[in-house]
Amino acid sequence: MEKRNLSYGSSVIILAFLFVVINTISGCEQAPSFSKNVKDIKFMLKEKKSEIDYENYVNVKMKPSKILFNKTTEEQVLDNKLCNIVYTVIVENISSENIKINLKLFIPDELSSTIVYGATTLGPRKKDVILKPGERINIGMGTLIKHLNNLSEKEKELFDDYKDILYIELLINDKKSYAKISALK
Repeated sequence: MEKRNLSYGSSVIILAFLFVVINTISGCEQAPSFSKNVKDIKFMLKEKKSEIDYENYVNVKMKPSKILFNKTTEEQVLDNKLCNIVYTVIVENISSENIKINLKLFIPDELSSTIVYGATTLGPRKKDVILKPGERINIGMGTLIKHLNNLSEKEKELFDDYKDILYIELLINDKKSYAKISALK
């Protein structure tokens, strides 16, 4: 019985070693990871950590956010506690070549810490997108927020100041870029 456990353990170790060797030899690359939160993006912007200037490759436009007062409850009655905020971002390839792109959107922490009850990020996609010159993608993001009628005066000010701002982390041709985008431009 001891001999069988020893050979089983040896087999597992050998298989794990072979897996590591084969992956190393085959040159499998791990896809770059994206930031976990908006604080990381703010830090990268402050420290100018972008590897490329995204504005040489894409035009990123944000439409003004929209508030939807609708039926967010299971009973499908008008909800007086929550509503939805919907963001729309358009990314267009302005370069003369195909680009490989992926991205992640972040709601400002000024909103996410007090007003947003739903998701505070969107993305990245499971697979990068290839954009041909002039081609664009539309990205929509909606999340639950505290109903506007229930906001305190301070929360209303924060909401008005940050409702049309998003942070974005872009991966263009395997190079990272960070930006703060706004519909107010």
